Amino acid sequence: MDCQEWEHPHQCDREDPEMPLDEPDQTVEWLSWVILLLAVVGLFTVIPWIWAAAVLGAKALWALASLAVGLVGMVLGAVLKLTLGALGFLLKSKLVWATAAVVAVAAYLTS
Repeated sequence: MDCQEWEHPHQCDREDPEMPLDEPDQTVEWLSWVILLLAVVGLFTVIPWIWAAAVLGAKALWALASLAVGLVGMVLGAVLKLTLGALGFLLKSKLVWATAAVVAVAAYLTS
């Protein structure tokens, strides 16, 4: 079939004449939903800190922030240790196990 016989002759430079002209980009739509979700989650994580600062005062807020940072450090340390430990089990490498132990100890000490 000659490209001049197509339903849209201006598509002659396209390889597939059946491909729709204006196909929406799913990646952009997906990213917009992710950004919206992150904004909502961020809003709900900031509001308690603002409330705590207003109600409890600066010293209590500092104590809460220290506790939160410590908990996050412990969780991240555990996740890293489990991840590197699983890699070590899969690879049977003592270097990966040693790295997992060092990362876990460092995460615990910094929290």
